[in-house]
Amino acid sequence: MLHCLLDYSSTAAAEAMGQDPSKIRYLVCSTPAQSRTAARRLAPSH
Repeated sequence: MLHCLLDYSSTAAAEAMGQDPSKIRYLVCSTPAQSRTAARRLAPSH
């Protein structure tokens, strides 16, 4: 959610969660495209 909804980089999301950036990249890549798109739709309009 940090990456898709709040537009955090993989590195920033990993730092916020105490994870390795490669873990975040793996999770983002393994998430179905439909789920990533749905998460982006939740973001408030700018």
